[in-house]
Amino acid sequence: MINLQINRALLSGIDRKLMVYTFLLLLVGILVLYSATQTQTSENLHGHFKKQCIWVLITSLALLVSMAIPYTDWERYAYVAYAGSLLLLILLPWLPSVHEAGGASRWLRLGPASLQPSEVAKICLILGLARALDLPEEKKGSWRMCAIAVGITLAPMALVLKQPDLGTALCFCAPLAGMLWANGAKVKHFLALGSSAILSVPLAYFLVLKDYQRSRILTFLFPSRDPLGSGWNVLQSKIAIGSGGLWGKGWLANTQGQLQFLPRHHTDFIFSVLAEEQGFVGTLLVLVLLWLWTSRCLGRSKDGRDTFGRLLVVGIASLFAFQSLVNVLMTTGLLPCTGLPLPFFSYGGSNLLMVMWGVGMIQNVYMRRYMFT
Repeated sequence: MINLQINRALLSGIDRKLMVYTFLLLLVGILVLYSATQTQTSENLHGHFKKQCIWVLITSLALLVSMAIPYTDWERYAYVAYAGSLLLLILLPWLPSVHEAGGASRWLRLGPASLQPSEVAKICLILGLARALDLPEEKKGSWRMCAIAVGITLAPMALVLKQPDLGTALCFCAPLAGMLWANGAKVKHFLALGSSAILSVPLAYFLVLKDYQRSRILTFLFPSRDPLGSGWNVLQSKIAIGSGGLWGKGWLANTQGQLQFLPRHHTDFIFSVLAEEQGFVGTLLVLVLLWLWTSRCLGRSKDGRDTFGRLLVVGIASLFAFQSLVNVLMTTGLLPCTGLPLPFFSYGGSNLLMVMWGVGMIQNVYMRRYMFT
């Protein structure tokens, strides 16, 4: 049984700065999304803003629930959660409620809402890894530890890559690396893993990736090869970011998005909207806030009272730090397009739900740092 446990003593032990950073990012994100959904064309995106506001309320409640369930209960059911997420990913193509987009099977319809199982799998993977890596001291930092962790990670990665969703599949590598490092893995282990990954790149490029994914990589390497096709998104993103200048055009003045020159400006490329409206100064302030939030999350790992709690915090912080960094680099043309949302900013309930649930878990570990039962 999972028990809800919350009282005044626990609430007094929360990390208030982390809460402030979290809800500041929520506020800024919802303001940027509102602007991104104000189009001057026939496409009506305002309904997306209303849905996101509802998701903010739902996910805020999810954060409280995540804080209330003792993380020791999650440790007990970690493998069940991990196995359940794998089963959902396996069954997803055969479920009649799957929502198809861009040729990919990624969303599960749940009444008026939809859920992206791969987002749930991110948190479930972290739970499974934290449980598996909770080893005696003499077994930490071993080759066997690394092999177990890689095996646990490859299963959801393969299932998500099959959807296909390369960006989300790569996200699983971030908690794997962070948790291995926190659990004593050495440089030689990472060199071996990195070498294996590099050697598998040609095989993955020709046998695993779809045509559109290969096209994105080629466009990244040769930006001018298809400016009106596969290179259009990044080209328009760079124009939007550059047009913001030092101080930006002001809120509700993102012409690249409102005139529909910039595709997916309310999801993958919402950072470009922010940069166009707020300029270098405003964007820098938001990036600093994201850095403060990420470093605060990561800093809570040292306060965990046990290995499972510490690894849980490291995995969650590593995941969302990686996702934020990749999204920013993607919109500026420094990485290939991967379709990863920017936490707190991009439209979509599944990712926001997992971000807030993750923050709740970090607070959970921190709140119970002095408890021994």
